[in-house]
Amino acid sequence: MTMLNRAKKFAANQHSSVIVESAICLPVFFLLLFFAFELAYDGFIQAVLQSTLAATAQQVEVGKTTAATSADFVANYVCSNDSGLLNCNSLYIRVQTYSPTQCKDFYGATAGAPPVSAGVIDLFDYIGTTAGIGGTTDLIQCSTSGTTPFCDALPEQQIILSAAYLAPSFLQRLLPNAATTYNGHIYHVAYETISFETEDFSVIGTEPAPCPAST
Repeated sequence: MTMLNRAKKFAANQHSSVIVESAICLPVFFLLLFFAFELAYDGFIQAVLQSTLAATAQQVEVGKTTAATSADFVANYVCSNDSGLLNCNSLYIRVQTYSPTQCKDFYGATAGAPPVSAGVIDLFDYIGTTAGIGGTTDLIQCSTSGTTPFCDALPEQQIILSAAYLAPSFLQRLLPNAATTYNGHIYHVAYETISFETEDFSVIGTEPAPCPAST
């Protein structure tokens, strides 16, 4: 075998090795790349949701939401603060009161957990129904993203404002045990909550009923 033939055979073997190595490494590389993208996207959504909720809390705090209804609270008050970065149809808001004098602190009143139960997104607290997964009930919700009557905070009242946002998930289909589903679709749930005390503003005559007391 001539030197030229040996060189061609060696090059062919090297080319085959590169193909095999690429076939092994590229899927892992792209999986890590998409995983990094998923983490960055989740962090971005969480930051936007936090900023949006803080701006909405300020509106509630000073009494600017007294003309709201359940049907337009998210669209007209919450989504006006997100700079168009969130899908309003996937955003759910809840307002509730809490009273430290009733031995219910901030964390006890909210449970401090995202609305996910057994891998399923549970939004009964946010969409206005009275029963959730397992027959649990919630009687302290105020404004929601559903159709229940809207109620607004009174002056000098302790308020908890929480939000759940269903963001698309790109990798959870590869991790079924970590998937969260809602209406047959897979989402990542971004959850944010904030507490504050309303200002001593005047209550107008046409204001809806106040938030029910925490039980």
